[in-house]
Amino acid sequence: MNATQKYTWTDEQYATILEHQAFHMNMTTFLNKVVMEGPTKTFPRKPKSNLKQVIMTKKTKGVQKRSHEQLHAYLVENFIDTKKTINRDVFLFKLEDITTEAQALEKLKDGFKHLKRQNAQTLFFFIQYGMLFNAVYKKFFELRIQGVITITWGK
Repeated sequence: MNATQKYTWTDEQYATILEHQAFHMNMTTFLNKVVMEGPTKTFPRKPKSNLKQVIMTKKTKGVQKRSHEQLHAYLVENFIDTKKTINRDVFLFKLEDITTEAQALEKLKDGFKHLKRQNAQTLFFFIQYGMLFNAVYKKFFELRIQGVITITWGK
């Protein structure tokens, strides 16, 4: 963040702004080259993202959106116990061993508890991977704008 920057953009919004900034810098260079050298067959590629959606959004009052880390922390604190281990033996059973409704209900409740733990842990790993992916993409994009990297993200 710049020392004079007052507004905090999300990573996605900031990437969109940088993408459009790079496009306009490339367009200026392109137009100067056209003026000096004449017609050309190439043209700078327009950004796919919509800058207007990023910069023309209204600020919401009173509602603070949670980041993915905050949402996960909230869910763990209020709904799911992720610190306990997941017992996969809960899901190994013989139907003949369940003879009463109480046993069936207990088996279902226990299984559901372990499924919630598994889902919470999976969500945690997805969040961690997503943060890594975003950091790598941001670095890649910055290096591409600087001209250090010339390949595209898809290759």
